[in-house]
Amino acid sequence: MRFSVSHSFSSAAPASAVSPRTLRSALLFVALTASAATAACSSADSPAGNGTTPPVTGDGALVDGGVILPQAPDIRASALDADLKAAGLDPANLPEFDALIASFEGGGPDAAKPVMTLFATSLGLECKGCHSGAKNAVPTARRNIVAGMWNKFVREMRLKQGGLLFCDSCHQGKATFLVREDPKGLGAWMSTNFANGLVSATGAANTCTTCHGDPFNGPFLDVWAATK
Repeated sequence: MRFSVSHSFSSAAPASAVSPRTLRSALLFVALTASAATAACSSADSPAGNGTTPPVTGDGALVDGGVILPQAPDIRASALDADLKAAGLDPANLPEFDALIASFEGGGPDAAKPVMTLFATSLGLECKGCHSGAKNAVPTARRNIVAGMWNKFVREMRLKQGGLLFCDSCHQGKATFLVREDPKGLGAWMSTNFANGLVSATGAANTCTTCHGDPFNGPFLDVWAATK
């Protein structure tokens, strides 16, 4: 941005006739004008593009180009209770994941389809999101995480408020739903929804260590992903 400042004195008056007060006023005018122009340039170049400082998260990290994304919506009761029953499963007494997969053997290519469709709907994924290779026969790391979630969350935990806890309760159509760039917001969400919103199948209280262990292991899903 270019700017100009003009401040004229009478050409008839010698330099010595300019009073110190007038000179100070002129210099102050120049300084203030330059400062305003610099601020305007910085504003035009800022990520927000509107002259305001982009919002930051609790630890100062910008999210999504300067816009803080809200945390995921709260956990809700699953809408797939009837679908699980239609697939031949008892939502209150689901089998271990390996036993579930074994139950599809010998049932033909469509035996697993009803349950797999529920996974895809809950997570917003296609088959290749969890499988690869010919006829989707090769499991991926994401498939291993699904197994862990099924065993540790769907089977062993319950919503304190009541209702069915299933994949769609948390994911609500998104494979990745937590905003990890906002640690403080994430911690508050987990405290509300996991620590205080869930209980074990036996009614025992849920805590951070239920999933993360003691000592605390943040990325425990990485362990699940590597499980064969």
